[in-house]
Amino acid sequence: MAPAIDWPHSRGPVTLPRRPVQSSCTGSSFSRPIPILGAVLAIDVVHRALGLEPLVVQNGPGLVLLTIGSSIPKVGLHPGAHRFRAALAHVAATAGVFWAEYQALNDVMNFYKTDPVAALGLPETGRPVVRIVRFREMLDPARYRRIQRSFFRLHRQFVSANDRRTPYDYFMLICGPLSIESQVHWPYGAAGAIGPDGALLENPQDAAREGPPRAAAPSPIRGS
Repeated sequence: MAPAIDWPHSRGPVTLPRRPVQSSCTGSSFSRPIPILGAVLAIDVVHRALGLEPLVVQNGPGLVLLTIGSSIPKVGLHPGAHRFRAALAHVAATAGVFWAEYQALNDVMNFYKTDPVAALGLPETGRPVVRIVRFREMLDPARYRRIQRSFFRLHRQFVSANDRRTPYDYFMLICGPLSIESQVHWPYGAAGAIGPDGALLENPQDAAREGPPRAAAPSPIRGS
């Protein structure tokens, strides 16, 4: 794997063996998320996977890409990042890829309220769907006060457990009973679809639109 300094200059391509891609991306649906550390790496991996197995996305949504707290423009805006921008454009233009991006105002490592595709001057395709995360609503007040000045700890909150039910919940997205697509599109995510006892409600899609008591809807900057 090439170090980050080589990425913009296209030195050191992603090493992605063919066999794992074939075994992981079979059938018409790619329902089990595979976490990849780093959105830039994830874009490159999905780009390569689509090149190796284009049939994965020909029969409807075949891949789900979830980027959280990402800094894609940090690499993509580099003048030498031609290969990465081409990979990003390919992923964004592939209809069979469902791509959602979560961002937070108080995470200094991500680009808040930014469409990473448009920011790089690439053709807009409606991907990714951008959603906003509010760490203050996710955590107990005392816990939030302890970490609010720790930039790395705040950034890691994207992949840490909630104290409260909110529209964004990393472990519900990755491990929960509802699809990532549903949680992204529903105004309250999974928060309105889970009962007080932790059980999935009988009609989760209706409940998720109404939301739990006193829950605040997220503020998307792209269409739902």
